[in-house]
Amino acid sequence: MKKIIWLLLIISTLSLLTACATEEVAHVLPDGLIEPNTTAFSDSDEAYKVVAENEFLALSYWESAAQFMITNKKDGSTFKTVTSEPAVNAEKSLFEVYYVDEKNNFSRMYSHSDSVARGQYSAELIENGIKVGFTLGEVAQDVFCPPAMSKERFEAIIEKIESSFDQLRFKQSYFLPDLEKVSSEKKASLLKEYPNLENEPLYVLTQSNLPSSMQKEISRILEATGYTQEDYEVDMQHAGELKTSKNVAFHINMCMTLDGDELKVSIPVEEMIEVNGGKILSLTLLKNFGSPEYGEEGQFLLPDGSGSLMTFYNGKDSAGAYRVPIYGSDKAIPVEEQIFRPEQAYLPLFATQYTNKAMLGMVSEGEAFTEIHAWPGSDIAHATAYPVFNVRQMAKSYLQGSQNGAEAFNLLQKKLYEGNLTVTYHFFDKNNCGLTDMAKYYANELFDGGKEAMQTLSPYIYLEFIGAVANKEGEFSLGSGKLETFTTLAQVRSIVEDLVAEDVGPLVVRLLGFGEDGLDDVATRNFKLNKNLGTQKELEAFMEWTKAQGIELYIDVDPQYVYNPGMLDSFSKSKNAAYLITNEYAMNYPYSPNTLKVNKLERSSYILNPVTVAQVAKSNHEAIMQIGESGISLRDLGVQLNSDFKKKTPIERQNSMNMIEAAIAEINEGQKIVTNGANAYVLPYVEHALRVASAKTQFDSADQTVPFLQMVLGGRVSYSDIPVNLSTNSSEFVTQSIGVGAGFTYVLTGEPNKSLRKTTHPEYYSTQYETWKEDILEKNKLLQERTSYLTGDIKTYEVLDKDRYKMTYTDGGWIVCNGSDLPYIYGGQVIEPYTYAIGGGTNGK
Repeated sequence: MKKIIWLLLIISTLSLLTACATEEVAHVLPDGLIEPNTTAFSDSDEAYKVVAENEFLALSYWESAAQFMITNKKDGSTFKTVTSEPAVNAEKSLFEVYYVDEKNNFSRMYSHSDSVARGQYSAELIENGIKVGFTLGEVAQDVFCPPAMSKERFEAIIEKIESSFDQLRFKQSYFLPDLEKVSSEKKASLLKEYPNLENEPLYVLTQSNLPSSMQKEISRILEATGYTQEDYEVDMQHAGELKTSKNVAFHINMCMTLDGDELKVSIPVEEMIEVNGGKILSLTLLKNFGSPEYGEEGQFLLPDGSGSLMTFYNGKDSAGAYRVPIYGSDKAIPVEEQIFRPEQAYLPLFATQYTNKAMLGMVSEGEAFTEIHAWPGSDIAHATAYPVFNVRQMAKSYLQGSQNGAEAFNLLQKKLYEGNLTVTYHFFDKNNCGLTDMAKYYANELFDGGKEAMQTLSPYIYLEFIGAVANKEGEFSLGSGKLETFTTLAQVRSIVEDLVAEDVGPLVVRLLGFGEDGLDDVATRNFKLNKNLGTQKELEAFMEWTKAQGIELYIDVDPQYVYNPGMLDSFSKSKNAAYLITNEYAMNYPYSPNTLKVNKLERSSYILNPVTVAQVAKSNHEAIMQIGESGISLRDLGVQLNSDFKKKTPIERQNSMNMIEAAIAEINEGQKIVTNGANAYVLPYVEHALRVASAKTQFDSADQTVPFLQMVLGGRVSYSDIPVNLSTNSSEFVTQSIGVGAGFTYVLTGEPNKSLRKTTHPEYYSTQYETWKEDILEKNKLLQERTSYLTGDIKTYEVLDKDRYKMTYTDGGWIVCNGSDLPYIYGGQVIEPYTYAIGGGTNGK
């Protein structure tokens, strides 16, 4: 079969090249670009041919339209890259690029209209698949755009233009200058550019440097009147140096290969070609792969926060667009105003789920600079979910003294990621296409056998103790003159012993701000216990005691930021700080809650570059291991990922991610790890992921939240939402946490009658242990009750109604959560708003 397809492709290509060889080529193409009509285009005769197959899948290619289809051999279900009735050119495209040209004009090109429809593509078979090359843009066509023409010729052309709209457009592109009425400066400029103006009236372009899109429009209008090359040569006698823009063009290769039961779609970045000043900013891949036909029922699984569902054609097409960055924002790309900050995508995936099949898309290369977009569809365009790779970052900069942004210019990322942009797809048949099936499959991919799911993993109570914090108003009680004590080691042990006596557990204890610099770390200085909080012997004894009690202890460091460095802190801006894309040292400032803009009057911190982050994490790990046996808390390393745009040695975000992952993997060989957040690259190595939201989706176009992230983590990584004493602590919050199997976190202080309101961390506004003790006991009771019913893996997840769902576990236990503001009846039992019911399991109720 492969030999036959190879022969057909070769014969087809040779015949087209022979046909084109007799035609006159206007100019030689740059290396790597494909001539027009290299492949015969036709989308009227659908003809898919198998180009690769194995025991699981068959990949078919429709050559004349450059479309693909995948067939799941298990049940015969299919997924196509285009719907049966594509509404617009974009829906026929395998990809689209968003780019900027030399004149800072932004535009898009589509693989269908700008490559396939021109015949500027070709295919070749590769191992287990096919590689198709696409050249986008006008690469072999002369453009008629005379800068000037005589008055008589201009008026004669106007008479020949049939369309009144084209007439108006053509007239607006030229003007007839009156040298008697213009300034002497303007007159000199016109005569320099058009010397013949002194002898006769000429119509000249209103803009002397037109963008290529306008040149093409003028050329189109002229050609429709019968305008020829001879006419163009006559008109060019009136012009000085012709200022034209060469056509922007791009070449992109796409590889589609079968790998067992997966389809891998890759675009090699190093094989991209950019011609005539165009710079690709983003690439949207397979926007309509698996998109539903009109009338089909199903939903998209989307990755914001814990996950959300968007029903096909849900009538919310006028709501705001769904757009979520994988792994959140990059602080090396400054954003001056933060109006809306959605929950980031911790997992680099999306899915299209029907009643009888499903397709899970996993961004497996280039995910660190990718966004997931989705739209529920309408009567004018199909529903869709897809990845957008931001291959080149951009930021605006302003010249000093500019007013109202008039002197703004674009700063572009210089060095690109050198790997592939890859999405890996897995296909589920009708018997295995539920959310739990997809979660189990992805978990196996993510953990790769390195972390087996435990059958009984109870939610934890997390106790976070704040040691020392800088006081902003001069009320200092420590010898350093900067820090104020909020919890000593002795107080930590006393509180934990008190809760253990009350049968609270399982417990995790995290010590925040117990290093020499308190809660605002100077990360380049290794952890050393603050002497005002206790002695090293006390810490060693506490480590031994918690181990004997079965309590997990973690000492926190912040390896990503440096606050208030001193002369002896081993910190060098040039060596350790990251650079913003604007070529400034990267500083992390808070946003003002009133203006939503960056507040540079508040305290800031240096953002460390990825090399330093990796080094700091490992050196702190070694320092803590020398003290005794405990885990390490790496603060926000599971939620924040930054690039470094240093001119000589830039590190883009994907390589930054690779460095961080390698460091965490090395640390995990000898020490347990906890982080805030649950970015996928840290999950195989952490025991706990904290501050992981389980709240409702923040996008109006989506329909409801789902605990997909928690399904993936279940039995492998424990987790909790934001701290109880930083939340509303409402019944809705409690129900969401209990429903998804999250633990409860408390941020505590031991000093009575002391507030953090005047410190550098006023967000911890209610932390005194005595205030929260009863609540801790209450939440612990709820978690223990849950555990008595629910053990094992999640077997099924069922949406009962809007904001109401049921999860069943492998031991037979179940929980029904009512996340709405109305009562819900289940099995004859009334479940009040924002409460839940538990049954089955070992209790058999």
